[in-house]
Amino acid sequence: MPNETGPLPGRLAVEIINQIPISTCGITDLIYLQDENNYFILTLAIDQRILVFKFEQKLEYKTGLMTHVTDPASFLIKTSNINGEKEIVVVGNGMETIPLSRLS
Repeated sequence: MPNETGPLPGRLAVEIINQIPISTCGITDLIYLQDENNYFILTLAIDQRILVFKFEQKLEYKTGLMTHVTDPASFLIKTSNINGEKEIVVVGNGMETIPLSRLS
């Protein structure tokens, strides 16, 4: 998976979300990732799903997974203190750590 580069510019996020339905329920958080040649958007939704979209000329669904956190509010990507791998930390009514590699 790519590395986190920072927040997605607000205008681009609004244009993308207005152009394609990416969730049937409320999105609680969004992360923008970039590697050498690709751009990705990760979304966290109220229904406990993390969805990954690749962005080129349009959004393309890549993969998704269910979290075990009920009422998820936010997520972030951090580097593990144990093995140095990237992890997604989901918080809400509980907390869960998921290896970023599970989304590739």
